[in-house]
Amino acid sequence: MGQSDVHASSYRQGAGGRVQTTRIPVSYLRHIGPGPDYTINSSWLNRVQEVVDYAYQRGMYVVMNMHGDGYKTIDGSWLICDSSAQTEIKDKYQKVWQQIASKFQGYDQRLILESMNEEFDGQYGQPTQPCYSNIKDYNQIFVDTVRQTGGNNTSRWLLVPGWNTNIDYTAGDYGFVLPTDEHRSFPIPSDEQRIMISVHYYDPWDFTGEESGTITQWGPAATDPSKASTWEQEDHLDAQLKKMHDGFVTKGYPVVVGEYGAIDKSSFDSANSEYRADFAHTMAATAKKYGEASIYWDNGVNRQYGFGLFDRRSPP
Repeated sequence: MGQSDVHASSYRQGAGGRVQTTRIPVSYLRHIGPGPDYTINSSWLNRVQEVVDYAYQRGMYVVMNMHGDGYKTIDGSWLICDSSAQTEIKDKYQKVWQQIASKFQGYDQRLILESMNEEFDGQYGQPTQPCYSNIKDYNQIFVDTVRQTGGNNTSRWLLVPGWNTNIDYTAGDYGFVLPTDEHRSFPIPSDEQRIMISVHYYDPWDFTGEESGTITQWGPAATDPSKASTWEQEDHLDAQLKKMHDGFVTKGYPVVVGEYGAIDKSSFDSANSEYRADFAHTMAATAKKYGEASIYWDNGVNRQYGFGLFDRRSPP
């Protein structure tokens, strides 16, 4: 989802209901100086580290990405896969990740770096070329750059997406290519992968994200057929995550459903919160069944149409 700060996050619950993982979306945008150095503003990079440390120093796993830099709808975006300026973009991308990775090279394996977020050409149709080829290049630059900064980055788990983090366009024959990992630390066994695949799941969108009161229920417990989507229920969710299992998990590449969730429509249907919970529980359970991790998207909004789970403005 779109976000241009370092305050929105996602959460994954562990045993006993304790949140053990947070995904922190970070946008760099106008915090990057001009070429050829593309220096990240030190105050911004220090702020990113501060937010990461809130979770990391409490023993949590932290996923940190480059989030809004590839959205055409955001002012200052530059990681545009169908731009004609690919030489400049790839040079900038490499130098920015070199700085980020160097900043965090001493962190242990509880820090996971993610190359980008929902990268595509902005059109919600099938992937286009050469845009997908450029996404492949971005992922390869990311892996090579992070590894070559040294320290714990030589063995760190790295997370990469396909086209718009879409399951069909990642698992299917549309152009996704796994990066090679030639610069990782040699003590890691050759048959052990340190690259994970990122996808998102918001199906059916008329329930999870459409800002209207028409579809407010989901799953077999739905009591009003007129308020439930006629497609993409539990069977669809299962089939989609099975695609990722069969395509990647069975080959040793872990899969992370880095975002899923449903917005608050309780103002239209008092039972909506129950269906949001059913959706989240089913996603987490299905991902676990297929050996995949799942992280809920919390955009910090607890009012109507918000994805939020936690009220960040009121003390617990």
